[in-house]
Amino acid sequence: REIADRIYMNVSVMGCPVGYETDKSTPSYPFCRKCPLGYYNLKNDSACNDCPIHATCIGGSNIEADTGYWLEIKEDGSAKVYECRRGNCEEGGACAEHRTGVLCA
Repeated sequence: REIADRIYMNVSVMGCPVGYETDKSTPSYPFCRKCPLGYYNLKNDSACNDCPIHATCIGGSNIEADTGYWLEIKEDGSAKVYECRRGNCEEGGACAEHRTGVLCA
């Protein structure tokens, strides 16, 4: 009976989930690192983004507009912050009642 001295297998590497980016500090063994305070990531397999001015990012995928501002999340995972007219936004960047989207700002 012979025993093979080599084993071959296919390995596929998945990208990092939302809130994480690939840390390549060890090239032979990259791993996913959570976005730190002041950064956010809203798209799979992409880098962490700087937190926009007038927003708060506590790391990972957590981003919230400051009071008086509205947060738009774009399809590409980026975020844009708009200043609201008085009474158009609620705390945390949500639109006030009967306001939606850019009408919030």
